[in-house]
Amino acid sequence: MKKCLWLVLFAPLAVMAQPANSQFQIVNTLPATCSNYSPVLEKASTGVIYTCHGGVYTPAPPGFINQIVVSGSTTTNITFSAIPGTYSSLHIGCQGLSNDAASSDFVTVQFNGDTGTNYSYSYIAGGHSALSSSFSNATAAPAVSAISSSVVSATRASQFTLDVINYAGTTFTKSYQGFGGALGSSAGNIDAFNTNGSWNSTAAITSIKLALATGPDFVAGTTCSLYGLQ
Repeated sequence: MKKCLWLVLFAPLAVMAQPANSQFQIVNTLPATCSNYSPVLEKASTGVIYTCHGGVYTPAPPGFINQIVVSGSTTTNITFSAIPGTYSSLHIGCQGLSNDAASSDFVTVQFNGDTGTNYSYSYIAGGHSALSSSFSNATAAPAVSAISSSVVSATRASQFTLDVINYAGTTFTKSYQGFGGALGSSAGNIDAFNTNGSWNSTAAITSIKLALATGPDFVAGTTCSLYGLQ
């Protein structure tokens, strides 16, 4: 009697190698295949790739919303408008310079076009310079961070970040956290800044405007990127 040995390999078509530069997204409703294969990569109707492990979605990395690059000439402000309310937090990362006549300037923020004295902030700074601090309980232009000026160096740009948690909520007034640094009077002197601020409004944030306390402008090449966090 002849004996036959059958080897059957089941290779679900839905399982694919992870692309080198995938974008991932958390979704509310799991597709049926999510409970069948682990791990599995599926393609959403939007064309966005997301990942599922044993029926549980992995945390999504920051979702890119928009990027603004100052090109060709200077600009007095950098404004993100029509911000979607689909994330839990917002993160802005910037690198650039001002053209202030002094060695550094302050970056300020306003939300939803509110130009009234409805903001408060405090900061601590130090490094090359002695430790210092300041605050304001009613201002129209609260500080986020310091930024270097092109009069010190045309290439050694500052980097700063702005984070807003629960930006789309309407129960509490909004608060933000800023981190950054600036060159001092010479290219080798650097000071760090840590700022905490608030906006006296419970409205969901739909626009963010970054400007300069003295200015007048952000120089060409200054880049700010806005991300949403789940």
